[in-house]
Amino acid sequence: MANSERWGVGWLQIVLDGSGDWISSKAIKFKSLKFMPSGAGDVLVLKEVTPGVSEALWPQMKLSSSSGDPVGCLFNVNIARKLKIPYSLCTFDDPDKAVITLEFV
Repeated sequence: MANSERWGVGWLQIVLDGSGDWISSKAIKFKSLKFMPSGAGDVLVLKEVTPGVSEALWPQMKLSSSSGDPVGCLFNVNIARKLKIPYSLCTFDDPDKAVITLEFV
């Protein structure tokens, strides 16, 4: 199995398998993110892919759920962007049971 994407009309669901990083296949204007963790203590890290800039300097955000409850955030983006989930910076009880859903314009 490999990391994969499931596309809907206005949403993208990321399915991780623990094999490594995920980078979005397309640049899109993200509206929101909902992270349903696989267990208490799960941590999701997202980086904004920024061409021409060292990855160490890419903007990043971290969502965590100490209780295992879903967490989310809203984006205010006017430009299509690509995102990366650097697997080594994340923590999952069971990666293929975590659900990451992004809504986009």
